[in-house]
Amino acid sequence: MPILQRTAAQGVRLHRDRVQGERLLQDRQPLVERVQVVRFEGGLRQVLGILVRLVEGRRRVQRVGRFQGVSVADLRWWVRFERDVGLVFEILPVAVYVLVLVMRDPAEPAGVEIAVIGGSGFYSLIDGAVELSIDTPYGPPASPVHVGDVGGRPVAFIARHGTGHTYAPHEVPYQANLWALASLGATRVIGFCASGSLRAGIAPGDLVVVDQLVDRTWGRPDTFVRSPDVDHVSFAEPYCAALSGEIADAAREGAWPPGKVHRSGTVVVVQGPRFSTRAESRFYAACGFDVINMTQHPEAYLARELGLCYSGLALVTDYDAGLEDDPSVAAVSARSAFEVMAANVDHARSLLGLVIPALSVAARCDCAEGGAPSLVGRM
Repeated sequence: MPILQRTAAQGVRLHRDRVQGERLLQDRQPLVERVQVVRFEGGLRQVLGILVRLVEGRRRVQRVGRFQGVSVADLRWWVRFERDVGLVFEILPVAVYVLVLVMRDPAEPAGVEIAVIGGSGFYSLIDGAVELSIDTPYGPPASPVHVGDVGGRPVAFIARHGTGHTYAPHEVPYQANLWALASLGATRVIGFCASGSLRAGIAPGDLVVVDQLVDRTWGRPDTFVRSPDVDHVSFAEPYCAALSGEIADAAREGAWPPGKVHRSGTVVVVQGPRFSTRAESRFYAACGFDVINMTQHPEAYLARELGLCYSGLALVTDYDAGLEDDPSVAAVSARSAFEVMAANVDHARSLLGLVIPALSVAARCDCAEGGAPSLVGRM
């Protein structure tokens, strides 16, 4: 962690005071401030870091975390450059990084546009990806963000529960996860989630492209909005219909077993980490809900506040607490759910391999305009 020095409000600039520069005037010595910076593991020590500028007559430290327009090739080239030359930039990482980008071929592909969030059992997607450890105003995300190519398109992947499933559903840093992906430039997010079925017609191994959500969670940080900017964001349609439609089409065209794709469904989101009682499961089914999950809220809503296109894909692993009209169906256990999820992950990878290269270049929706106005320009 680098330590930067900045001048105290009552002090005199170091380069204009030789005595202070010799550290003789202790009452006017610069303050010391520790600042979190973006770090790359496996080669790159620091990339976008700390920008020091003069504001209102004194120095302030500002972390720069913008990745928009940075291509995967840029990131890989930078890792090789730092490794081969052995340079560690402590003072001017921003200026050096901008210089490197200027030297790159402008014909390189654009920055990350598509992001994937993996649910329980879905901890990796892209082989040979660049691993980014990104800090956000809400702390670090649940896992490093992996950026690589899927079908020739730059994609960012993050494990919702952390690599190795270290965050319970109510502990997932949802704000940090979404903020990190948006800071990379992602505009479309595909969120996989393990879910239980509340219907006999939706079986384990099925894929439900959910289009409605009911929130039954409590106590989770579920908004980026803070006073005095109070934005009321519409959530009548929780998911991007255009993105979800393209994914459902690809799934039915061969990425998923025939007859196992459901183009719509309502997910009820419960607090977790416990599973439902039989009475609760019967209640949710009687309400008309189709699948049950622990993580779609606040993830889907936070994506909406940021103006991102978000699609929720429920990977059905079980029948929750069983089916009321079929006593032979056992209640879910963590072990059985993970076993089904492992098989579903292979289908999910195949689905992404088909849908990501075929996604339309321009968004065909109003998700970007539906975000919180006070968040525009904050990334």
